[in-house]
Amino acid sequence: METLNLKIPRFRGASFFPDDILECYQRMDRALIAAVAEMYAMGTSTRKV
Repeated sequence: METLNLKIPRFRGASFFPDDILECYQRMDRALIAAVAEMYAMGTSTRKV
């Protein structure tokens, strides 16, 4: 089987995916998980979520 080499576009002077964006989403992800866990502990129905 033949290998296929793909060129991935990059931002000038930065990595392909900036770390600042990932940090922001990681914080929101933790907050969402905490909120869902709290709703589950309080017995909130899925309809109210």
